Amino acid sequence: MIKNLVYYCYFENSEINEFANYNINLLNRYLSTFNGQRIIKIAVDDMSKNNSHLIELFPNCDIEIVQNNSETRESEYFIQSLKEIKDTNSLTFFGHNKGSKSGGNGNNIVKIWLLSMYFFNLEEHYLSNIEYNLTNDKTFSGIMQITVPCPPWVTTNWHYSGTFFWFNTEKLFSIDGWDSFEKGRFSVEGYPGKMVDVSKSHVTLCSESYNWNSYMPTIWKKYITKETIGDKQLNKYLDLHNNIL
Repeated sequence: MIKNLVYYCYFENSEINEFANYNINLLNRYLSTFNGQRIIKIAVDDMSKNNSHLIELFPNCDIEIVQNNSETRESEYFIQSLKEIKDTNSLTFFGHNKGSKSGGNGNNIVKIWLLSMYFFNLEEHYLSNIEYNLTNDKTFSGIMQITVPCPPWVTTNWHYSGTFFWFNTEKLFSIDGWDSFEKGRFSVEGYPGKMVDVSKSHVTLCSESYNWNSYMPTIWKKYITKETIGDKQLNKYLDLHNNIL
């Protein structure tokens, strides 16, 4: 099935910091997954600069350099990017370069978080099951789901923590008001929960009915173990961690 990529990446001062580089390496590792469109918005602070070095980071992609908005972030160009999808008989993945603002502030947990967003969404072992669910009764798929509102940040009844998710393009575009969207820092994170009931969502790693703190190491130690994901996938995950992070 056709798989599209919609991706937002911010480069502070048009520089490739440590965390931006992690995201680039992980995205390029899985780039061949996307046999449809690869729509990438590169957000910069100064549009007058020569930003050609950033375009070169993403081979064979449809790239647009855009003005960064520090308040609305990825939501600023979210609906615009979705409207660029040409073939609705497809699955689409949304992601962003997590932790790239100020290099992730040296937070090692952010490394685990961003690695998990790519690995559990894009590794073939998980992707085949994601595709199965999205072509049957599910509309969205993500890896870490919270099934309660989390005001004042995310106010929808459920969301995928981290703002990486797949969706069935045709199903989403058939929903009245799919492009009715108020831009804001957490708007994209709450978007799936605004569009469909939690029963129409698929989860790869974990789902909880409380607002956990994903920056706490205990969360990741609980869900990424040989008991939860198996020896083979854990070893693959750790190898990727050691090679890229």
